[in-house]
Amino acid sequence: MALAHVQDPQVELILARSSLGICRITHLMRGVPGRCLTAGLDCVDQQLRTTIERIVGAVLDGSGWLQAGLPLRMGGLGLTHSKLMAGAAFTASALGFAARAQSLGLPLEASLPTADLREAVASLPQRGAAVVELTKAVASNSQLEVRDAKVTSQRFWAEVIHLHGLEQLQLHSTARSLSRLKELNSPVASAWLTPPPAPSLGLSFGPGEFRLLLKWRLGLPIMTVPAACLRCGEIMDVFGDHVMCCPRASHTVRHGFLADALGRVVALSGGHVEHEVAVAGRQRPADLLISGWGPRALAVDVTVRHGLATFDNCGEDRLDRAAHTKHIKYDALCREAQLDFQVFGVSTLGAAAKEALNLVRTLRAKLSERFGKREGRELG
Repeated sequence: MALAHVQDPQVELILARSSLGICRITHLMRGVPGRCLTAGLDCVDQQLRTTIERIVGAVLDGSGWLQAGLPLRMGGLGLTHSKLMAGAAFTASALGFAARAQSLGLPLEASLPTADLREAVASLPQRGAAVVELTKAVASNSQLEVRDAKVTSQRFWAEVIHLHGLEQLQLHSTARSLSRLKELNSPVASAWLTPPPAPSLGLSFGPGEFRLLLKWRLGLPIMTVPAACLRCGEIMDVFGDHVMCCPRASHTVRHGFLADALGRVVALSGGHVEHEVAVAGRQRPADLLISGWGPRALAVDVTVRHGLATFDNCGEDRLDRAAHTKHIKYDALCREAQLDFQVFGVSTLGAAAKEALNLVRTLRAKLSERFGKREGRELG
């Protein structure tokens, strides 16, 4: 396949999402019963799986393959499996025709469920009121009355299938995987997968780095066998969690990189930024001190947490609690200095605390004011 000649996994993944899988054969699945396409859909999905494994640089297990087929917002790679969606596509198309037949006054037979529709509906996960109602309707062999337009939408049925897939993934997950999936379902946890590579903006990865991040996202081992940590001597897990939270490792590079990147965007929005500002002597609540946004300067504390250090209370909940602890420590101090105070809390898997998301929204608004709505949205 020509995609293999790109030799940049970040670019390959973006191209794969836009050119492989069901986007090429949706029209076939909507008009042809799934049983007539089984062999072809198996071939398409096998080609897709081979492509993903080459991009990731590892063989996918069952859970990794299932997760890769989920949308980005559910923690997947946005590479939907064709065979899973055949029933959804045909059901949406058939119901759309039935609704149209009623409005055109066509004979009753035009809106009766066919054997092909019954087979398609039977293939759908039996979850949600809409699916149950539709199953009863096609089983009764009576005229299909489409009361709710959403059931004629393939996107609606795709959501049913994706949610079922996520539930199945969670049902058979370890405690670590449950924590990982919870963090990946956070609003901005997948944002790093969407921009095209732009080295001048810091939006690019080296091939090895990108593959490692994909393995981490899909819950695949990063090391073949456990090894001793060079800093503390503890035996590291094969998933790399110890590296992210080793008590003897310095995580200042990670923290500093995030603070610098945030500072550059703030400066781009028109704000004035100072780094590592001390308030009241040795107290340092301001990794960034932002002025020029309002009547009072804003002290921002950047906080990074590794959500898989332990497998309970992870994700946004842990980040929000970390932010609460920072507020207890610094709120009064900043009030005395006549500063506003916010915590920019994120996890290593991309989850962000509510306060951090609010700051990102503020940045987008500032960028839109300065550069125009479209350009500001892209920069933010």
